[in-house]
Amino acid sequence: MDEKYLSDPEYRKMRSEVQKDLWSNPEHRKKMSESQRRAWSNPAHRKHMSEAAKVSINAGRFRKGHEFPEETKQKIREHTLKQYESGSFPKQTNTKPERLVREELIKRGYKEGIDFFHQYKFNNKFMCDFCFPKQKIIIEVDGDFWHANPKIYLEKNKLHPHQIKGINQDKAKDAYITKFDNSSWTLLRFWESDIEENVSKCVDRIEEVIKKKILR
Repeated sequence: MDEKYLSDPEYRKMRSEVQKDLWSNPEHRKKMSESQRRAWSNPAHRKHMSEAAKVSINAGRFRKGHEFPEETKQKIREHTLKQYESGSFPKQTNTKPERLVREELIKRGYKEGIDFFHQYKFNNKFMCDFCFPKQKIIIEVDGDFWHANPKIYLEKNKLHPHQIKGINQDKAKDAYITKFDNSSWTLLRFWESDIEENVSKCVDRIEEVIKKKILR
């Protein structure tokens, strides 16, 4: 649709009224509900929608140059959390911060599938975001909201149960990996906001650990 129509207040008002009339019709609601169920039964559609939702939640944007109000972002998170809890929202993989790390590693000459692996199952127990198996390094990319970045979420008593669950899972994963094989593995965690602010600095840290492992 032409962007000029979308920016016209009168057109948006008219469109909103039409949508209200449609949704007041029980038959229309039933058809749309059935259509959504069919669409969500398609794995490709679920993956596409989950990636789009993740981008919207993290960026807080509904259109380029326009920010969601914080209240709206919170409502989106709450709706997404309900989908997670009901099992209807698939696990997020290959998120934007993960792609930034992967692209930076490749840019520096590391080969995926040889030097490092993306989405690696550690000892058949945990899925990890990245792994350098030769150097025994695991890298986790943590979403600020989903893993409750303490720089942002200062009050622990106000965390959502899903965030608390994520923190506990992270602690269990950290303890297992760092003690595995006589504590020969190193686990590095990076917050999505740090990656998006300066992915080069984050990968510098990864390379520092790689070099130390090589020199041992």
